[in-house]
Amino acid sequence: MKQQEYSVLKGEFDILLNVPGDYDEFDKALGEIGAALGEGTDNIIYRNTLPRLYTGVSKALEETGKTRKVVDTKTNADGTVKEVKESVMSHIERILVENPEFKTELGDIFAKVAAGLAFYEKGERTGGGGKISQQAIDGANAILAQGQDRVDKVIAYIESTVPGYKVGRDLDLNVTPESLARAIQSLNKHMEREAKKAASGALGL
Repeated sequence: MKQQEYSVLKGEFDILLNVPGDYDEFDKALGEIGAALGEGTDNIIYRNTLPRLYTGVSKALEETGKTRKVVDTKTNADGTVKEVKESVMSHIERILVENPEFKTELGDIFAKVAAGLAFYEKGERTGGGGKISQQAIDGANAILAQGQDRVDKVIAYIESTVPGYKVGRDLDLNVTPESLARAIQSLNKHMEREAKKAASGALGL
């Protein structure tokens, strides 16, 4: 076993926890051969694969005319009004409740989308990702407090600046304080690397 540092209570404390150091120790800890592979697979499925599945099914439903409802509107700083639609999960669940006879067809849509779905896409978050700094957490909370328009702009900037990076989302495709903090931290690290490269180039190192 080895000790690994984790932030708890929204970053208030850093603690060391005993965790498996290799696959054999993981399997032994859970008392099952192949447990490490199973847990790793399930982690990717629930954190990365299923959100894309639900998004695909929601889009397929919209193509049949069963569109997502507008649940709110937001006025941007420039005065334009942005529609806020129900989450993809709420969309799918509502369609099923309102159209129980559609269940078989909905099942077919799920199967069709799932058949062409990649298990993992490059850039998606895969796990703990290490310690999140308090500075990143504070920054994420400050951005979230400014509203969805600001959040969308920050996400767009990070994903266009950091090669291959995608901001993590929950099953409703909402950005969480943790995922935004990790994104901010990744942006900072990327900028630091680029600055070092530029400095080395300028000095001929």
